[in-house]
Amino acid sequence: MRLIRFGIILLCLYVLIATTIGINNPVAADSPSTPKVCSLLTADTLTALQKACSTNGINSACYGNDTASITAGTDAASTFAKPGDQVDLTKVTTINTVAATDASKFGIALMHIQSDLPADSQGISAVLFGTATMQSKVKTGGADLSTLNVQTIDVDPVLLRTGASSNNPAAAKLFAGKTALADGRLQDASWIRVRVDGAIGWALASQLKVNGDPNSLTVLDANDIDMSFLYKAPMQAFSLTTGTPADSCSTAPSGLLLQLGVGKTTAATATASSTTTSTTITTHLLVNGVDIALTAPASALLRATPKDRFEIIALDGTVTIAAQGASLDLNPGEWTRLRIGGKDGLTLTQPPNAKSQVPFSTILGTPVTLLSDPLPCSVGLSAKDASITIHDGPDTGYSTVTYMKPDSTYTVAGYAQDSNGGRWWKLNADNGTEAWVDSTAVYSLGACDAVAKVDTSGAVVSNTSTGGSSNGGSTSSSGPATAAAAGISYAPTARTIWAAHPTLDKLVGQCSGGPINYCDQMIAVTPNGTGFLWKGQALKQFPMFPAPKVNVYSYSGVNGTDDGKVSMVMVFTGPTSMVMTETETFNSEPSCKHVHTFTATFLR
Repeated sequence: MRLIRFGIILLCLYVLIATTIGINNPVAADSPSTPKVCSLLTADTLTALQKACSTNGINSACYGNDTASITAGTDAASTFAKPGDQVDLTKVTTINTVAATDASKFGIALMHIQSDLPADSQGISAVLFGTATMQSKVKTGGADLSTLNVQTIDVDPVLLRTGASSNNPAAAKLFAGKTALADGRLQDASWIRVRVDGAIGWALASQLKVNGDPNSLTVLDANDIDMSFLYKAPMQAFSLTTGTPADSCSTAPSGLLLQLGVGKTTAATATASSTTTSTTITTHLLVNGVDIALTAPASALLRATPKDRFEIIALDGTVTIAAQGASLDLNPGEWTRLRIGGKDGLTLTQPPNAKSQVPFSTILGTPVTLLSDPLPCSVGLSAKDASITIHDGPDTGYSTVTYMKPDSTYTVAGYAQDSNGGRWWKLNADNGTEAWVDSTAVYSLGACDAVAKVDTSGAVVSNTSTGGSSNGGSTSSSGPATAAAAGISYAPTARTIWAAHPTLDKLVGQCSGGPINYCDQMIAVTPNGTGFLWKGQALKQFPMFPAPKVNVYSYSGVNGTDDGKVSMVMVFTGPTSMVMTETETFNSEPSCKHVHTFTATFLR
């Protein structure tokens, strides 16, 4: 890198001569781009599916597309016949869908699961899609087990094990001062089964203080830690398996979407698993042995690959998961990946304890429009996309704030249009920073058509990169601000030559190497469509596109040595004066920015 740069500096004289005599490298104008789309199902197809199942009632499943099937009792059909066909969930044991690259064969089933919500509600909206299977784990006859309150006998916590033996591993702990419920025992009452905080396990009776007669509890199998009996409604407890997670737009996605919307119920009933206050409604499902609580409004995406991971993603609202005595709250854009295994490949092998930001590629192509309520607009990149620039205004003429990477999901706060009428998304930023991205450079998910337009009349195009300088340098906005405010165009109408003097390199960020400084040079500025071609000491020229502010032009993309990225903002500050600020980042050190400001004077 340093050798390349040194060689370029030695070529300053050559560039001066070459520029003067008119050596040129033509650059083709960018062709108009179109919005990115990543869905096997078109918007019209999704709308037709939603319409076909619009009458889907509580505790029912609706055939949304081909290759969806059910396993049910003898009094119910075993397959769906046509889109819109419905079946009573009380008669269903298994729902299966199969992915396909042909939209007409892509398996989708839409459901309304009552869970522990009132019968007059729409329940939980659910969409099973791709290669996926739901198998009911609802049990009857065990929900009325008698219970007794229990506590520890001293200050030491009591281990709750996966079976009534000291050889079994611990599933949870009962801490001193905590009251739990005992709901079963061995024949000799030497071991007691205990429920606490979404977990269930066995404890030695000698370690517990039982409020009542332990012999009044039901005798259970020594290895019984199944909690599904607490979930009584149809499909309130089920196992879930899905296909291999999609890693690109060419791979069919699979999963289960869940949503509890506002107004889906007027009040929650007082059951063993539902909670309600005057302002919140929470309902519970048991999926692969994990309690999943949705607090309205909330939406989640679930995926489970046997003997690998059970992935739970919060798309909107708060999603709380609990298992093996531990719980975890997921906020929008967060996910957790739980290890699963065992004989069925779906048994949790460790309690939930970690969460992170979900990559947008994980939710890309998910048919969220089939949910009852629209999701907030979010955008991002696929796993195979390169990073793109986030600017501090709705055009390439604005400064670089940071770079959008495929490993994150971004929510949208509004939109505005650039000088060519193109749409730019304004991203939500925690610190109030203006953050904008070209809508045609990213994928979107949710109700992006409903995003409100943002007033950007007070915005000013920056002439420097954001961020502080490690050597104490400061930046100035007087050049572009003054020229733009005046409303006078100083842009030349023919090819011109300028004498440019660059400042010393201002290092911004974490930089391990030294500064890279340029020599004085001549610049060729050539009209090119609505913009210009900039030719300096680099061995290639750069297309500069117009920004919303008069006299301002910019470029953002690959740098002159093809080993990094550069953003350039050129401002004509007068008939014979021009300022260009260059911010360059190299692939070898992406956390370091090299900032140069060129002050140029017109020659001819």
